Amino acid sequence: MGVTTYTDSVESPIAPARLFKAFFVDSHNLFPKVVPALVKSVEIVQGDGSSAGTVKKINYVEGETEKYVKNRIDEIDGAKLVCKYTLIEGHELGEKLESVRYEVTLEGKGDGGSICKTKIEFHTKGDSTIGLDEFKQGKDKWMGLMNAVEKYLGDNPDIYAA
Repeated sequence: MGVTTYTDSVESPIAPARLFKAFFVDSHNLFPKVVPALVKSVEIVQGDGSSAGTVKKINYVEGETEKYVKNRIDEIDGAKLVCKYTLIEGHELGEKLESVRYEVTLEGKGDGGSICKTKIEFHTKGDSTIGLDEFKQGKDKWMGLMNAVEKYLGDNPDIYAA
């Protein structure tokens, strides 16, 4: 087994605390509303939905390559706006991957927006490797979700504001 690590950083016009709540605390309610053409439902398989040990199953709509993925929250810190979680099951793992571990940190920008810093560790099976193209495919999917969440939060400024 090997580990390939990528890091990335993207900016958002949305305040970090709001993004944190949307992506890590209430994603099981928000994602099916925000991207109904992609996410059919999000089930809490284990835990309370927003603390370490929680497992969420994201069910994709018919016609998508993946039918579902399961993510486990490993660590979550609402004060520091850091979430570490692991993709533990689903089609995305395929024949190459054992798991994918994510560490996401949200920081404020001077204009009220956020900087989202992500570290991704691809834990591969055997001698498999993950290239930059495969990382970029995952990033494109993430950015589509990020853009949809940003639009929704921008259109609904009171949601997750408290």
